[in-house]
Amino acid sequence: MSHIIAATDFSETAENAVDYACGLAADLDAQVVILHSFMLPLMFSDVPMPGSIIVDEQQDAEAQMSALVARITERHPSAKIKGQVIYGNTLDILQGFNDGH
Repeated sequence: MSHIIAATDFSETAENAVDYACGLAADLDAQVVILHSFMLPLMFSDVPMPGSIIVDEQQDAEAQMSALVARITERHPSAKIKGQVIYGNTLDILQGFNDGH
């Protein structure tokens, strides 16, 4: 099965792009993977950043992803949609995703 990757930052503009990807996927019988990647800013300090910050950021992004997938699925009920939140550099993640499919 073909995949269309639609990256999102959860903005209105990104949601419009995801909508377009879902319409395209319906025409091509493809699955849409809505991808959000995040990284914490690099900080130089003697005090280490608590690991819970990454967990908090991931939970927040996953909640936003669940809401986005629900909205998009409501507008495109026949579309095959999968949401994915990953910690890391977007370009590296896209390369890894491409290598794995």
